[in-house]
Amino acid sequence: MTSQGRGTRSAARRPDLEPITRAFEGVHLSPDGLLGPEGRAGYEELQAIVELAPIGIGIVDLEGHTVLTNDALRRMLGYSVEEFARLHWSSFTHADDVARNLELFAEMTSGRTDHFEMDKRFISVDGDTVWARLTVSLLRDEGGAPALAIGMTENITERRQLEDQLREAEATFRLLVEESPGVVYVAQLDLTQPWRYVSPRLEKLLGVTAEEWLSAPHLWWDLMDDRDRGAIEVRIAELISTVAPGPHVLHYRMHRRDGEVRWIRDEFRLVEDPDGAIVFRGVFLDVTREKELEEGLERQATHDPLTGLANRDLFSRRIAELLDAPRRGPTEQHHAVLLVDLDDFKTVNDSLGHAAGDELIRSVAERIGACLRPGDLAGRLGGDEFGLLIEGLADPVAAVVVAARIQEAIGVPHHLTGKTVATSASLGIAYLEDAASVEVVLRNADLAMYRAKHLGKGRVAAYEPALHDAAVRRLDIRSSLEGALERDELQLFLQPIVDLETVRIVAAEALLRWVHPVHGQVPPDDFIPIAEETGVIGPIGEWVLDEACRWLAEQHAGGWTDLSVEVNVSPVQLDEDGFVETVEEVLRASGLPPCSLVLEITEQALMSPRSWFELEKLDRLGVRIAIDDFGTGYASLAYLSGLAIDVLKIDRQFIAQLGGEVRGRAVPEAIVHLAGSLELETIAEGIETVGQWEELRSLGCRLGQGYLFARPMPAVEVAALLGDRLAALPTSLASSDG
Repeated sequence: MTSQGRGTRSAARRPDLEPITRAFEGVHLSPDGLLGPEGRAGYEELQAIVELAPIGIGIVDLEGHTVLTNDALRRMLGYSVEEFARLHWSSFTHADDVARNLELFAEMTSGRTDHFEMDKRFISVDGDTVWARLTVSLLRDEGGAPALAIGMTENITERRQLEDQLREAEATFRLLVEESPGVVYVAQLDLTQPWRYVSPRLEKLLGVTAEEWLSAPHLWWDLMDDRDRGAIEVRIAELISTVAPGPHVLHYRMHRRDGEVRWIRDEFRLVEDPDGAIVFRGVFLDVTREKELEEGLERQATHDPLTGLANRDLFSRRIAELLDAPRRGPTEQHHAVLLVDLDDFKTVNDSLGHAAGDELIRSVAERIGACLRPGDLAGRLGGDEFGLLIEGLADPVAAVVVAARIQEAIGVPHHLTGKTVATSASLGIAYLEDAASVEVVLRNADLAMYRAKHLGKGRVAAYEPALHDAAVRRLDIRSSLEGALERDELQLFLQPIVDLETVRIVAAEALLRWVHPVHGQVPPDDFIPIAEETGVIGPIGEWVLDEACRWLAEQHAGGWTDLSVEVNVSPVQLDEDGFVETVEEVLRASGLPPCSLVLEITEQALMSPRSWFELEKLDRLGVRIAIDDFGTGYASLAYLSGLAIDVLKIDRQFIAQLGGEVRGRAVPEAIVHLAGSLELETIAEGIETVGQWEELRSLGCRLGQGYLFARPMPAVEVAALLGDRLAALPTSLASSDG
């Protein structure tokens, strides 16, 4: 595939600072020769280099007066070229950092160091503080004497703020854990093995130090009261066998070292740690006094303090009571559990603060309560998750009606203190007759709720066995994917990309296929997201890139030197360290010219500022970049002229609309014209009919792919088709084909 080139990008306007160009006369800028055999550059050359840099750069004389700045620095601080030219660097430096800056600058100019680095606060033109990582080096004259100083600045304001927040959060969390009345712990699934963590509060609770406990895992069983040990052993064995995530609550008595008996409330979950192992994560609470005063503290023990709704413990107990109740035969009534999860609740917490988040939770709880009948139970199960237990339904469909009523109530904007917030909720429905335990009922409702979210949020879904099967299948895929490469289960397929005029292959898109030993052919949509979540997308993506380039090199060796290959790149890959270096190494190993490789990225990838730098590096390498499924994401059109983009791929959903209503032609036509004005190539995806082919050709789209020409196939089959037409030209096209 021959690219028609990238759209011309407007050069940055160069400031008129000719009077200061004399400051660069005789300056030896690059001892290693990067600026030419003489290692020198004039003002215009240096200014062009500096202006293109993605980070802020400023050059000052030895008295500290600004000589040259680039656009990145000017945007960072807001000063104009003329303003910088009148300013000493100390004028836009935070007063608390000036002395340190002067000290480091003096050490450098005196020859004690050749450069220095510091985290420094700048003052913008608006008076705001901007944190930046500053690196300063000397520019020397031909005699080696210092002449100018060049400073490079990386804006780290957000990072510093996040670091401060993390330190504060870590200190708060540690204080909460260590000073909490509960004993926080993490234990391995095999309780005979040493526990991973127990907080120091354990010594106050049982008279045993954390160090003793961690070195002797049997202490938990040894100190447990004989009256409770048997039941707890049975319950723990059940949880280990089912690995039900919970949360779970156990009550039992423990003997302190001094012999005193304390009642323990053990609240925990079975969770997966970062290494993939299942662990107990929970907290021991001393509830001796609560047991003694159980009647007076019943509500506190069974209700959520924020909302006043039932907590998970009470909610689960009510479900258990209904499950244990005798069945009434074919005319029995139905009981349903509705799981309600607010959509994008984290955004409220992050943008408005946790106080607003709590206020929203209370508002939602009130509306849920108003939708229920007397006798129904509403509970807050944790975070932004609510549970509803609806009893005595004559028709299961009535639960859907209740769910719709709750959705409508939650959807009305909430008036918080000083803010109005609109939100929606996803609801999952499970029926008690489909489950034998509380854990299964809640699991079923949870699976249904996540199904509702997957459908687009703000939806209602009811549990069906297929959801559990899908969850088990997903878990199996997740556990199998990591070794798929080593077991040779992955295959490289290619789909030809043709010239719409000649119908001959000019490129091929590399597509990944996985043949699972149990599930057979696993669709990429099922395993690629899992690969991104688990981190194996890196090695898998590198394998696809290597295989595709190796195949293309073989075709070039056979004389098909104009052929190119397109490889999809995940946003996760693009965000990994060393990705560009991997591409460079694969190209070097295969011997391919970089222009023969096209990397396809989604519009989502353009949302990450880091990806912009990676794309620029790939552009300098000579690799071409295509935006896949263009028009379906949220990328700004400004990116197309500002980033290293070569190709727009028109998504198949727009191609499918061709040949119908006139409006169906509008989007493909707009994309083709947009690409043409920016001197970008267009490739139409999903061409399945001759009518679509003809319309695309009339629009000026030169390249395309789809089932009309060829389905994805093993690489060897594509090689056999090179040089052939992949479809017969219809009369309307053949007449102009010659």
